[in-house]
Amino acid sequence: MKIFNRAMCKWRGYFIGILLISIVLLIPPAESSAATINIDAGKTTGINPLIYGNNMEVSSDTGNGAWDPTSYQSVPAVVDFAKDAGITILRFPGGNFAKEYHWLDGIGPYAARPTRTYGGWATVNNKYGTDEHMAFSGDIGAEVMITVNAVTGSPEEAAAWVAYLNGSPNDTNSIGGGWGTVGDWAGLRADPDYANHPNSFNVRYWEIDNEIWDDYDVTEYIGVFEEFYTAMKAVDPDIKVGAVSKWNYDWPKTLIEGIGADVDFLILHYYMPFVRSYSQADVDAILADINESFKATLAVPTQIQYQYTRIRNMIESSPASASRAQDIELLITEYNTGFYSDINDTVRDYQYSLGSALQNAESLNLLMNPDNKIGAANIWNFKSNVYGQVKGENPYTVRPTHYVFTMYKDYFGPELVNTTVTSDTYDSSKVLNTWAITSYRTDADDAKFRIRLQRDAGTNIAGDVWYDDIVVRESSSDTNLLLNPGFESNDANWSHSADPTDVNSSVDSSSSRSGSKSFKLSFAGGSNPAYDGMYQDVNIVPNTRYEISGYIKTQGITVDPVNLLLNPGFESNFTSWTSSSPTGATTSIDPAVSHSGTKSARVDFSGGYDVNYYHVRQTRNVDPSLTYIVEGYIKTDNITSNKGVRLGWEDDIGNNGFTGQLTGTNGWTYVAARVKPGGSQITVRLRRLDGGGSEPISGTAWWDDIRIQPLPKTYSPNIEIDVINDNNTIDETLTLDGLLGTHDWVQKKTNGTPYLSATASKDGNNLYLMVVNKNLDSNVPATINISGFSLPPDTSALTLNGPSIDATNESGDLVKVTSSTISNASTSFEYTFPAHSLTAIGFGRTAPPVPLEPPPSPMAHWKMDELSWSGAGAVVDSSGYGNNGTAAGDATTVAPGAPYGNGPRAGTFDGNGDHVTVSDSASITFKNKQNFSIAFWINPNELDGIFQDLVSKSGSSSYRVMMAWDNKVKISLIQPNFTAYDSGHIPTLNTWEHIALVVDFTTLEVRWYLNGSPLATNALTNSDMADPGGALVIADMTTGGNERPYDGLLDDVRIYNVALTSEQVARICNRADINGDGSIDWLDVEVLSEQWLDTIEYLDADINGDTSVDFEDFAELANVW
Repeated sequence: MKIFNRAMCKWRGYFIGILLISIVLLIPPAESSAATINIDAGKTTGINPLIYGNNMEVSSDTGNGAWDPTSYQSVPAVVDFAKDAGITILRFPGGNFAKEYHWLDGIGPYAARPTRTYGGWATVNNKYGTDEHMAFSGDIGAEVMITVNAVTGSPEEAAAWVAYLNGSPNDTNSIGGGWGTVGDWAGLRADPDYANHPNSFNVRYWEIDNEIWDDYDVTEYIGVFEEFYTAMKAVDPDIKVGAVSKWNYDWPKTLIEGIGADVDFLILHYYMPFVRSYSQADVDAILADINESFKATLAVPTQIQYQYTRIRNMIESSPASASRAQDIELLITEYNTGFYSDINDTVRDYQYSLGSALQNAESLNLLMNPDNKIGAANIWNFKSNVYGQVKGENPYTVRPTHYVFTMYKDYFGPELVNTTVTSDTYDSSKVLNTWAITSYRTDADDAKFRIRLQRDAGTNIAGDVWYDDIVVRESSSDTNLLLNPGFESNDANWSHSADPTDVNSSVDSSSSRSGSKSFKLSFAGGSNPAYDGMYQDVNIVPNTRYEISGYIKTQGITVDPVNLLLNPGFESNFTSWTSSSPTGATTSIDPAVSHSGTKSARVDFSGGYDVNYYHVRQTRNVDPSLTYIVEGYIKTDNITSNKGVRLGWEDDIGNNGFTGQLTGTNGWTYVAARVKPGGSQITVRLRRLDGGGSEPISGTAWWDDIRIQPLPKTYSPNIEIDVINDNNTIDETLTLDGLLGTHDWVQKKTNGTPYLSATASKDGNNLYLMVVNKNLDSNVPATINISGFSLPPDTSALTLNGPSIDATNESGDLVKVTSSTISNASTSFEYTFPAHSLTAIGFGRTAPPVPLEPPPSPMAHWKMDELSWSGAGAVVDSSGYGNNGTAAGDATTVAPGAPYGNGPRAGTFDGNGDHVTVSDSASITFKNKQNFSIAFWINPNELDGIFQDLVSKSGSSSYRVMMAWDNKVKISLIQPNFTAYDSGHIPTLNTWEHIALVVDFTTLEVRWYLNGSPLATNALTNSDMADPGGALVIADMTTGGNERPYDGLLDDVRIYNVALTSEQVARICNRADINGDGSIDWLDVEVLSEQWLDTIEYLDADINGDTSVDFEDFAELANVW
């Protein structure tokens, strides 16, 4: 696994484990067809930095290892990871725990905090609460996002949380509900026993709960949201408050209509493909074809972009939200792949794979798109064993997605640059909740495409739309078959007919995506024109895949809602409706109450009758191939029954359904139901279901603005493609959807998923290009063209890759980042992107130096640098695990120590009872199939063919490192019987040598190293180790027989609970080789000078291990030059 303690040095941001390679790429066997990437660096827009957010949970008292409650501070290593990833906003308290979390449990003195169980499984003492989260977020330089509890919490509790974090101590406004004043909570924030923060934290983003649909229906949630919104904004009107949405039509449409402009953002989550935790069927679907599963995984961003556009269209087309449509953001507060399975380890590990990392990189590219209006985004999640980018608590496992974020932090800029890609594409199948994404394949009789810039009549329209850069090409070719695709020659090659009334078409020289012109349609408004006056025919080849795309820009495109119903607002009384009054209910028109206009339909329920009400209805013809929405507004006054009022529908073959119901007293409330008719007619009814005679009803209900509208048709201007056969008839028509509202250039396409996606950015004089290659098998060569940028002399690349798309770092260092120098970079040059990879190219950046991979922290580390050993515990363990030893006999220390032994002295043992005893400890006990490593410097005085024990645990009943009867260094393990493994090496008399051994059950090897280089490898028996418990002894075993204590010097003895890598062993052995190139020279001096007088956790140039770089390190380096 990718394991290490954090290195904080000048190159921390360039990823521990980067491998410097002198060639541009490592070439797999195959290559895909060439691609083209065009970068126009003269066109830029800002990137919202809050897209680089993350999540933290309250599921442990340490924030999953981010917080040390004993020292009351952030764990430095985890702070480093967070800074490396560039986390800009950190969400709390995390996921569904929010529904149970009460923030008062997590503030103030630990002794006063209660123990709670969240989610039925996570029992915590709340030692990682609001105070700690704010401190950790401050340490990493991130904003905070809060998710409040709207299920078991109250608006007043949420408002008090706002007051605690943002309020002023001088604010005397009452929160209500017994929650005191704003100033009460703000004053508590300043208390040293609490947050110890007198100033406001200014937390901006607040969510009203998390994935709320299992607790409320959307109508109920609207009421809850409004209460929380009002209470929290009363404390701090500058905060942004968001509502939970879904990706379907009904929930967001109802939500937008219900809360209108009184929301600052909508909250969306996605996990695709999503494997249900205990579903064997889902596991089988993933494992049926791994390549297809990952192809679908990497096609997900196409699906998500469609959804972003659809939700934005809802916001911008709804009259309820129109006044603030441009201000309402989307926040993606959870996203990731969803492979996690509780019943299949193989599928579960796909969650941590290279493939998941590449999808997350693609997600970042979508989040940057300013047209999506993303306010913030938080991947799930930062530090945990389940979904975390970083796993464990020393040693750490760094998962591939973490490297994605470090690459964007260090090799990407804050300004988005106009970039286009032409690439071959692939088709993917539907896998679980992903879509099938396919290109268009022509039939045997297809002869041509007709590309039409058009608009269907259906409802009134106003606004402007522009078209540019329309492309029709074969999937295997870069050639655009369309002539004059950017209208640079005005309307040449296009058939352009006269404009209908209220439409003006023109070639616009003032707006373009590329070049200098585009095609513009202007709609005057107040009318319902169709437009079909601009088209071009393109000859095509039968049985061939094609890609079709184009860019659309809009300004103020608005359409009236489509409605199949006549007199939907009852302004003409019950004209076009059938109405009557049953016993117990009176039906009428109310001229004094309305949602819009002046009238509404009214039903008064007299009480005493359990009325089955269906007595106002209208029937309309529909197309059974379409899906429809039945929607409208209902207002109620004192509806007493549990069986409330609603809308109902039925088709002409007996299918039926209903919207949600309203009871009690409610203002005008939006209700909706999705309808897939089986027949050719739909009847809509004002409806109340009876309770079988046991639910009498009284009160009054009103209905207004009832609609039946088809989905997803918006009647916005779009691009349509007629597929015409050799008989000159249309086989089918493809549609590239249009846009509502105001949008900058948005690409629309009907094609498969491009193998290459590319996003470029700028940062001052540096230009960056980030490319994902989704081809699972082949490299993709590309021509990179750059305009609007003076190319600096240095260009380099970082590439995230592994041996396969499903590779992980769970049990081996398989997915890593490599660095290369690009020598042929110019304004037009060739570059080959490796299969299944993420590549960041930095124009103006030299390849980063190679940071060495430092070892993880040892479980025990006896430097043996004390002046003497006298008394219990005098042999100090510097690991922090408390494994101090007690010397026996004449064992003591002498100078000098080993050449790189972390200090000036070494332990000396006379072979006559000298040894060090360390009490039994879990940190140095290894059972079952636990990996571990032991390293030490040895300088023997005697080689006499008698066993000399070096390090032994529990006598001879656990692990035992010795010089055996043949003077060779061996280790024995109890598995459960005695099993010996031989290094084959006899130490050299009176000479310092470094020996390391690695017991690795992952690879079933015992690996030996001499002076930092591989020495021997033994096959490891695949059986559990035993340890009955007992002391660890250095330089003796104390069991008698043909053994005796060790005679000689030992230094820098270390024990690790992991299998060290060869790089880590080399680093332990030779700390003076600072840059790890195998020699000690001026390059090592250069690194030492860069870190001069630094005093941070781990420094490459800290040769003597005293946590600073100074003259003592220089002296050590000079001594071995």
